[in-house]
This record gives sequence, structure tokens and C-alpha cells, in this order.
Amino acid sequence: MGEEYTLTAKGGDIDLGDAVYQCETITLKIVNGNATLLLAGTTQGEVPVDYPFYLAGEMNGWAPNSQDYGFSLEGNGCYSLTFDEAKTFPANTEFKITDGTNIWYGSDNMEGYKLNSNTVYYLNGGDNAKLAEEIVCKKILFIDYSGTHAVYFLTENNVNSLYIVGPAAVGEWAANNGVKLEYNQETGHYTGTFTTTADNQDFGFARYLTESSGSSDFNVFNALRYGYTENATVEVGVPALFKDFSNVDNNNFALSAPAGTYNINVDFSNKTFTVTSDEEPAPEYPELFIIGNIREANVFVPNDGEPLTVVSEGVFEIEDIHVYAGKDGYGYFAFTTDLGRSDSDWEYVNSHRYGPEEEHYPIEEDIPAEIGMHGDTSFQIADGTYDMTVDLTKGFITVTRSDGEEAGVEELAGNEVSVVAGDGEIRVNGNATVSIYNVCGQRIAADSNATSFSVPAGIYVVVANGKAQKVAVR
Repeated sequence: MGEEYTLTAKGGDIDLGDAVYQCETITLKIVNGNATLLLAGTTQGEVPVDYPFYLAGEMNGWAPNSQDYGFSLEGNGCYSLTFDEAKTFPANTEFKITDGTNIWYGSDNMEGYKLNSNTVYYLNGGDNAKLAEEIVCKKILFIDYSGTHAVYFLTENNVNSLYIVGPAAVGEWAANNGVKLEYNQETGHYTGTFTTTADNQDFGFARYLTESSGSSDFNVFNALRYGYTENATVEVGVPALFKDFSNVDNNNFALSAPAGTYNINVDFSNKTFTVTSDEEPAPEYPELFIIGNIREANVFVPNDGEPLTVVSEGVFEIEDIHVYAGKDGYGYFAFTTDLGRSDSDWEYVNSHRYGPEEEHYPIEEDIPAEIGMHGDTSFQIADGTYDMTVDLTKGFITVTRSDGEEAGVEELAGNEVSVVAGDGEIRVNGNATVSIYNVCGQRIAADSNATSFSVPAGIYVVVANGKAQKVAVR
């Protein structure tokens, strides 16, 4: 018999790369030079997240990398920590922000400079920061932008703040001045009015304002600002896209309109907004082009498209346009009010692009589908020639096969999976990953393994294991 050695030690958390395991005892057994690691009483635990920054202080025993107090990148030098339920921090609670190792951001004057809720607090020193009052906090922001470090403790009624800022709104660019928009909890939209004092003035959006307007304040302000490209033109009545500034200054909108009072409606979830006027009629809709797999070479580029014919205000049509399928058996297309200047000019085209709400939405023949400004999304359809009608006033598109073949996506085949529509129900027989879309292009089920779905009466597109089928529910 060979040599055998056994060493048993008290267990704990064991990180094996793919997961963390908690065990009662760890045994190392060596027989004839071959080692075996035995874990007794093993359960799999959560893999810790390596957050970029953490809140450390009296609320968590100054733990430098507490999983409950990790900040996630929100964009543009802004990091956020959101609590599921509002958390109460007592007055005089001391804290710092840390990267979890050897970098700590604190106050330069703990006793004379204390933090209140919903106000910016600059972390310029090594002393502990301190709360001036009890704060019932829903979200904390940490700003790490252009050498400035600051923190916001936000109460629940300030989490969803949004301001329109800049000369068009308040006559100047100021970090502490803007028009606060009203938030609708049900729709998720922000609305308000602003008055310009000159023609074609610039503006942007900011989540929060500062108390003053110095250089450090502008660093915080820019980390919380939204725009698109430098002086992107916004037409009254025409939806426009916006995004965070991504550390680039001067990316503002230029309102192409005379001085006056305007309404604004911002859909922050889709990063779109529309400026309207009660005094001036909305302008005529511009040209509309179809882009996508519409050439035999089957290349989807932003600077190549076919114009649609204007039928009436905001209504366009195109006849006998061929959509070519790629390797997956489908062709893809969208629309834009302006073509790009080169084959890589996607940022510009996507800011003028109309498509479905969901990427690669499978459109069906003669069933109106929702269309809007959703950025980088496309419709999916089988290879063929089509007539298309786009109504931007109502937000719908209809396609009809013009070559005598049946339009739409490939029907489900074989006996392994079948889809049955009943009274208020869609049933899937067989093992399948299922997504379901209504006629407006809205996804009502995503990558589900369920076999029964309760839905209102109507027409639906069911995509099971990548194949689609149209069904009618009574």
C-alpha cells in the first residue's frame, strides 16, 4: 500500500472561479502523491460583485467593499447606489467613498461642512464626511468627473428629477439654473414649458443642479447632463433622440425656432423628446428613406437608401421594394429622415431613424405594426418584394407582399413545437423558448419557457425557438 495523508481544517468561503462555495470543513487527502480536495457541508453562495466604488462609514462598520453599499456606473463619470427601500441615515453619520482598496474620498472640513439631503457635497479631503441632518435616502450619486469628486444623498421625491438647461430655458449656461420638468409616474414622461428670448437658442437636459456655478460645479453638472451631438438641430414637432454626454462638453441641442414659449415632452426610458408650440403649427414632415437589406449585395449601411413617396402629411409609401435575406433567412430594414454622409455614419442616422420598439421585430403582412424613433432597431421579414405604407402621424407601418408570395416570417414546422390560440390564451406545445409580440410591436413575453399565456383578444406574433407564427386570439 502507498502512503496516505489526510489534513482537515475548518471551512469557510471557497472561491472556485465560477462560483463561491460555503463549506463546513475542508479536507486535503494525498494518496501516492495524488491530491484530492474534499468539501463537506457545501452550499453554493453568491459571487461577490466588484463595484468601482463603495460607501463606507458608520452605517456598515467602515467596511471598504460592502456588497450592500456598492456604486454602479450610471454613465458619464456618475455612479449610483439605489436602495430597494428608502434607508434612514441618522444625523451626524460619518462616511467616506472608497474604491475598496487604498483610495478614500472624504471632507476637507468635517465639522464646518456637513451634508444635507438633495444637495451636492464635495469630497476634497481626508476627513470623514458627516451628515448635517437625518436623511431618508432612496439613492446616492457619486461623481468622479474631471478631477472633481462629489456626492448626492437623494430623497425619494427627488430621484426622478430632470431639468431643461441652457440659454433656451434660462438665458444662460449655469450649473445651478434650469427649468424643472414634471414627472408622471404612470407614463414615465417628463413635461413642462420654457420660454426662449432669442431665435435658435441652445439647450440640454440635466438630472440635478448644483447650489453654485463654479468650475467644480460645472464638472458635476456635466456628469449629470444629456445631449446628443454638438448643436444638433431640433425641429418643433419632430421627435429627437438624446443620450448622456460621455465626457464630451458642448454637446447641446439647437432649437430651430424663433423666440417664444414651447412645450416639451421627454420620454427618458427611450431617450426621446418632442418640442411643440401652441402658437406655431408643426412643420411638414421631411423626406423619408428606407434603409437596410434592400440591395442584392445585402449590405446594411447608413448612407444608402430609397426615398418613399409622400401620400399626405406624415404618410409615405413605397412600391415593389425588395428586401434580401441574409444567412439567417431574414431581411432587415428601417427608415430615416436623412441618410448618412458615409457608410459609418450610424450615430447621425440613428438620431433620425424610425423603427420598431423591439430590435428585429418580425413584421407580418397587412397587420399594422408600431413605428417610432427608437434608435438602432429594425424590422425583420422574409426575402421578397413588398409595398409599404408608413404613417408617422399615427405611428404605424403596413407591408403587403407584391410578388404573389406570402409575406412575413417563416412558419413553425415539424411536430416538435406547435402554437395554438384559444379563448384569451396562447398555448405552446413542446419545449420552446418563446417571445410574443402584439400588433403594435410591443413584446408581451420575452424568452419564456412557459407553455400557456393569458392575453386579450387580438392578433399576435409568437416566436418559438427562433421561428415565428401569426395567431388570432378570441
